[in-house]
Amino acid sequence: MKNYLFIILITTSLCATANPGKSLSSTQFVQLPGSMTEIRYFYPEGSLMQIGYMENGVKTGEWITYNREGNITAKAYYDHGKKVGKWKIYNDAGEVVYKIQYRDGKKIWAQQYDAEGNTIAFNYK
Repeated sequence: MKNYLFIILITTSLCATANPGKSLSSTQFVQLPGSMTEIRYFYPEGSLMQIGYMENGVKTGEWITYNREGNITAKAYYDHGKKVGKWKIYNDAGEVVYKIQYRDGKKIWAQQYDAEGNTIAFNYK
């Protein structure tokens, strides 16, 4: 019970921190087999804002963020709480505007795109 309460507190604060100015209507926790929990955050009007997974109190796997219209605005990946893989950030039209590559919690590179899909900035860490 203590761990479950801790997960609720941590995930609620993570979502609020990641989305300042966006008030939440509710958070839904679904216990999956083993130690995995699916977490869903909702906007006040009820539409899904974010879905992701936690295992033993830390983020793991794919986390997807949506705008109020239901379009994906971000895809992120975690491995035992560390940022990993290629993250993608989308504009409201569903076009990729950023790609960021993480390895073991550290940013390796980032790429920014214009409205036509052309690379306008690229950097290595």
